[in-house]
Amino acid sequence: MSVITARAIVVASILHQRPAIFEQTFKDSSHFRASDSFVRKFLHGQLSWSIRKATRAAQKRLKDWEDQCEHATFRLAYFIEEEQLIAELYVNSDQTQAVYAPGNRMTWAATGSKQVELVGLEEKRAFTLLVSVAADGTLLPFQAVYQGSTKRTLPSPQAPNHVDCMNAGFKFESSNTKTYWSNQKTMQNFVNDILAPYFDGVKVCHNRPPTQKSLWQIDVWSVHRSKEFWGWMHKNHPTIYVDYVPGGCTGAFQACDVGIQRPLKLLLRKSYHKDIVQEILSQLDNDSQAPTIDDSLGIVRDRSVQWLWNAYQALSDPALVKKVHNFGICCSTVHSIDNRSQLVKAFEGCAVREWNLSFECLSGFKIRGALRQIKSSNPELWKKLTTSSTKLPDTSETLPKDEEPDSRPEDIDGDDTVLPMATLVKALTKDRIPTKFALRNNVLSPLVDAENTNLGDNEGTGGPNSTSEGPSTAMLEDPTRDGDGAGEEGTWGKQVRKPNTWYSSNVFWRHNDDEDLDDDG
Repeated sequence: MSVITARAIVVASILHQRPAIFEQTFKDSSHFRASDSFVRKFLHGQLSWSIRKATRAAQKRLKDWEDQCEHATFRLAYFIEEEQLIAELYVNSDQTQAVYAPGNRMTWAATGSKQVELVGLEEKRAFTLLVSVAADGTLLPFQAVYQGSTKRTLPSPQAPNHVDCMNAGFKFESSNTKTYWSNQKTMQNFVNDILAPYFDGVKVCHNRPPTQKSLWQIDVWSVHRSKEFWGWMHKNHPTIYVDYVPGGCTGAFQACDVGIQRPLKLLLRKSYHKDIVQEILSQLDNDSQAPTIDDSLGIVRDRSVQWLWNAYQALSDPALVKKVHNFGICCSTVHSIDNRSQLVKAFEGCAVREWNLSFECLSGFKIRGALRQIKSSNPELWKKLTTSSTKLPDTSETLPKDEEPDSRPEDIDGDDTVLPMATLVKALTKDRIPTKFALRNNVLSPLVDAENTNLGDNEGTGGPNSTSEGPSTAMLEDPTRDGDGAGEEGTWGKQVRKPNTWYSSNVFWRHNDDEDLDDDG
């Protein structure tokens, strides 16, 4: 059992048996929400359960990764200037494994257990999600690849939000293999049905000719760099230039990997959590003495449609990026330089030395000056940058991307599911730890009293356990200071005592962050 599943069971049980527990007020005005961190302590301290984890080798960067990424930056900048690209015509795509039961690479079981099955570890308990984002902040429709070869292996058209996904341009594909991984056919379908129509729509919107080039950045996965796929692209989509992220560098130099996958995984976890809470609570309300979780493949596959729709809506936040959406025609205008979306920030987060992959950097005066210097000072590099043909990485060679883990551990390495999406975005885009949270092992966990104490029998303000060892007040930034600016060295401005209102929503367990309170900072 994963932490996210255990938390859903705990929440459903409390909602059914004693919902007033969620109204108990602590000294910092917080309310108990059974956070992931609390559930971990409960499983270990009260049930004597310990963690079990499936391991795989971590991705290793090459020794010269900075040189490779810098050269790739110059190559992108040269192409953008040469072809007079706009931000909408530069897209990064990345595949990620989406598991039906988050936490599939680690689970909890009784301490001393010799062998523990990790549910979801087998191939069929997941699907591949292909995410794409343009440098202006436009999120392209998702492609989801499911294991199987018939329509019965795809989500049902009656699945919640299926119609919404279809109207937005999503594509649900069968792999036609024994795995759920992308392959030649699904990649070709993605280009034909999503990427090329998007580029064509941008050209129409901005009065660019059909011959206008566009830029597609992908990693060096063996399918991507195969002569079969490259030849197909050159023949069928000659105006789309394919650029490869240097091998072993996706964690530092691929926008989707750097800035999108983390909030995406949090959103999927939240949606899964909501489904399990509702399923368990419904059984308890119908007097079930032994509620169970139906994890049959057909059920979870249909649920995945709503998860994807929830994630797509959250990542396409119209409050951050103005969009006129008509599949095939998508124009975007970023509000201001200080109010970019997380999607735009994802490109900026891909940094090496003095450069990054934001369109402002790649098309800026400084990098154009650097290109002029390279032309005279490094003729060999200049020749590589200006060659008309791209040398394909040899598919017979095993590159770091081919050995990259197909899934990050979902429990320890995942942000707490009580974390509001807007708060995570602030943390990623403003490079500061949100108030009421702590950064532990590179993930965000709540600091409020309610999640750092044992609940007593009494309820309400002043309960016997309100004097926990956790923080007694919520530490918030001085509102007179710039929320993004640092105060004294090592701090983020003056700290003042204010009531914590973070846990005030009675629908905190749902996926929708509009109903979940953000960090006050």
